[in-house]
Amino acid sequence: MESENQPPILSDLLVTHTMGDHLHDTTKWCRFLSIVGIVFLSIFLIMVIVAGTSVAPTMAIAIPGMGEVSNNLLILLAIVLIAVFGVLVFFLLRFSIYTRRGLEMRNQVLFNEGLKALKIYFIVYGVLGLLSVLANAYNLLIAFTA
Repeated sequence: MESENQPPILSDLLVTHTMGDHLHDTTKWCRFLSIVGIVFLSIFLIMVIVAGTSVAPTMAIAIPGMGEVSNNLLILLAIVLIAVFGVLVFFLLRFSIYTRRGLEMRNQVLFNEGLKALKIYFIVYGVLGLLSVLANAYNLLIAFTA
């Protein structure tokens, strides 16, 4: 754990009025994007619930031998996708709320919590990006060796 009594690393760096304005505008856009993300995740969840039963037979035809497993696999995949992107949206919303409140109330703790949420957002996003690159590399390797 970091100690709050330690001197700041960048003691000469201040949040100026212009920087505060830029961060405030950024929090507005992050809040908007997180709300849009919540709406799309909700629509996706509704689509999975409604259309999940009609997609499973089609998957069983496309992938012979899957049968009932394809329905459970689709539901599991949807839950994983909603959970992962829900975490991303959660941390983006948390950044926007805490950073904006920290700026408006001049509260360093809230401001730091907001930036911590943004850090976690980018860590999760980076891991997803790395997994995507690895999956694409694997697919290219399989395609070239076949």
